[in-house]
Amino acid sequence: LYILNDDKVIPALLNINKKTDLLARINDFNVLAPGWLTCKTCPPVSEKLAIASFVPQFSIGVPIDFSRSGKQNLSLVMVSGWDYPQPWGTWALGRDAKLVLPLPQSSSQNKTKVASSLELTLRAVVSPNHPQQAVEVWVNSLLQQKPIFTQGEGNQIVISIPKEASERGYITIELRFPNRVKPKDIGMGDDMRELSIGIESITFH
Repeated sequence: LYILNDDKVIPALLNINKKTDLLARINDFNVLAPGWLTCKTCPPVSEKLAIASFVPQFSIGVPIDFSRSGKQNLSLVMVSGWDYPQPWGTWALGRDAKLVLPLPQSSSQNKTKVASSLELTLRAVVSPNHPQQAVEVWVNSLLQQKPIFTQGEGNQIVISIPKEASERGYITIELRFPNRVKPKDIGMGDDMRELSIGIESITFH
């Protein structure tokens, strides 16, 4: 048996033999059991616990909602560094935050369309005392870009999906925040969390 961290679940799901291997969420643990499904002496595991039922399915052109009212369970997508959802979206906490996203595919007229990019819509913690919020965007462990935001809302990052991500079926995005700040220190209330950006939505294109 293997116990997997959340950031390994989607990669594992896309690479296991679904006819023989069990991948389930049991007592809040991600359990990988190779060969379990064909084991004649192993106890059965409810289909409700299968990881596949916890992983959201995304569509090209349909925004993924990171707000409190979002209808999808994003717990296995927002693998680290995120706060609880707010009415508008979710803040990143601390020095970095990570996403692992299964890629969508759409079929029409016997042709399969694969997403080539994704667009993040963000908020940023800025004020006259802290006029810029820098972000490092790492895609599959490689630095792709370093945007700098100067406005609180309406910020966007467009990320190209590498070829190897398309072949694997998922993309890993790590956002690093070199000048994160406590809102209280820059005259924005009493919030003592280290904040940088907040994510409102992601759209695949």
